Amino acid sequence: MKPVIHKKFTVLFIAYFFPPSSVAAAQRMFTFAKYLDPDLFDVCVLCPENIDSAYPSDPLDAEDIPDHIVIHKCWSPDLKWLRKQKQKTRHQSAKRLSRVQKLYEWLFFPDKGRLWALTAIKEAKQLHQIYDFDLIFSSSPLISTHIVARHLAKKSRIPWVCEFRDYYATNNSQLKSHIQRSKRLEAEMIHSADHIITVCPTMKDKIAEAYPKVKNIDYILNGVDKDHLDQLDMEDVDLDKSKKNMVYAGTLYSGLRNPLPIIDAINQLMKKDVASVPDLNIVFIGSEESHLFAPYRHEPIGQKLMLKGALPRTMTLQYMRDADFFWLIVPDVDSHRDTIPAKVYEYLYFQKPILAYIPQKSAVDWLLNDEPNVCRIYTHESVTQIEQKIQSFFVEHHQKLQSTIYDRKDQTKDLEQIFLKILDKRGSDSIK
Repeated sequence: MKPVIHKKFTVLFIAYFFPPSSVAAAQRMFTFAKYLDPDLFDVCVLCPENIDSAYPSDPLDAEDIPDHIVIHKCWSPDLKWLRKQKQKTRHQSAKRLSRVQKLYEWLFFPDKGRLWALTAIKEAKQLHQIYDFDLIFSSSPLISTHIVARHLAKKSRIPWVCEFRDYYATNNSQLKSHIQRSKRLEAEMIHSADHIITVCPTMKDKIAEAYPKVKNIDYILNGVDKDHLDQLDMEDVDLDKSKKNMVYAGTLYSGLRNPLPIIDAINQLMKKDVASVPDLNIVFIGSEESHLFAPYRHEPIGQKLMLKGALPRTMTLQYMRDADFFWLIVPDVDSHRDTIPAKVYEYLYFQKPILAYIPQKSAVDWLLNDEPNVCRIYTHESVTQIEQKIQSFFVEHHQKLQSTIYDRKDQTKDLEQIFLKILDKRGSDSIK
């Protein structure tokens, strides 16, 4: 049987988050572009000039971006002013907050990328005239990336692969405004795309259930860029090595990811002077939400809580490298239950014990089912059960055991096969 010989294809990646920014949301699209076979694919990336993120970034050097990737940035508004305005209104009346929120939602539907998308639509057309794209690949967040992709795909009849890393309208109880409008927009995107990709099997199943006529749906798990992490030169951070350090990395979403049941349990064990609980610091890296911990100021655990705020990704990785334990929280709400935070894969890479406070039968529960380094505490469990599991966790997880590492280089091969299948079909159809 003769091998299939492919010509070289040019793919347009549409992403709101992309290097040189190194925020976590930029990593998946960058590693996909980085590890696509350069003998088969050239990649042109369309992204904004000004990426709005609550997290600081340590930009990648130009030499870290492979030659087969060309990045085009187009105008986008600097939204720092808007972020400051929202901060100013935080402590104002509910009525005032409601007005500001409604104005924001009207100006920036479906998300903060709306104004960038208007410019990006024009830019995408011009780029297509230069590069003659064979395929479009867009990934959300933000949903605005799909608006740009759909417009070019429709006008130019280019195959389009549409990726959802988070729920948008389907299975999202957190969606509070423009609900019907959002559902219509999502339906238009899913029915227009040639292929849908999600990031875990539960998410794939939920979207397939919502859109039974759509058959081309796959999932590609998240992961880490193992080659990059293996070579990363990381400095020491200010962790007290004389104590055990448990690191939580990520946003708490004002308590939606609720740390208090675990904090309460550890605090009670400290009060009882339980021997199995080590001399412990609990380090939170992410958005500053100190108000959640105010009631513990004078409790035994109060002096053990270290709030580092939002840090650049490299520094966060440094804390993770030096941690003794990790802590994971997944809320028991539909939009979180059926997805897997990208941080989980970084936890697994560092091969440290993980205390996972998660819903039973959630996507994370499925992923961590056979991992030896994990203690799963379910969100429905009682205070007594939580205390017992925490005691066992500190007793049983003194040694590192081998965890599964999900390498994005391997996952890119799955994406490559989806691309080639679509392009081969298009070639066959054009011959007919």
